[in-house]
Amino acid sequence: MNQHMVSLIENWEKLEGKGDDPVSRLKAFVAFHIRYHIERRADVVIANLELRSLGEDYRADVVTKRSQYEANLRNILSDGVKAGVFPKVDLEVAAFAIIAMLTGVCFWYRPDGRLSIDEIIEVHQKLVLQGVVG
Repeated sequence: MNQHMVSLIENWEKLEGKGDDPVSRLKAFVAFHIRYHIERRADVVIANLELRSLGEDYRADVVTKRSQYEANLRNILSDGVKAGVFPKVDLEVAAFAIIAMLTGVCFWYRPDGRLSIDEIIEVHQKLVLQGVVG
């Protein structure tokens, strides 16, 4: 679980082409999160469902890393609010809702399904943007 979180954070940090404005960065976050989680579905399911099985210290470490990763999304949303492109919203709740929706893809996605990963990303980008732009 720790390796999963470290890899997730490192891969987001080194991702190029995120964009300079909050909308572009939000779309990049959605695309990154879905693609990363679909490509590592088994690890993601274990990391999310078995967190409760860790001892207190290990769980606290993983939760800290998860919060660090989620801070990227909160910062994007905050920047969008400050720029006037997103309405004021509880950033923590919005981030939790978006992360839950995006991570949920790995539970229902099937490689032989009717939509490609890129099409799933596009649908989610629209859903997320409609949710934060209003």
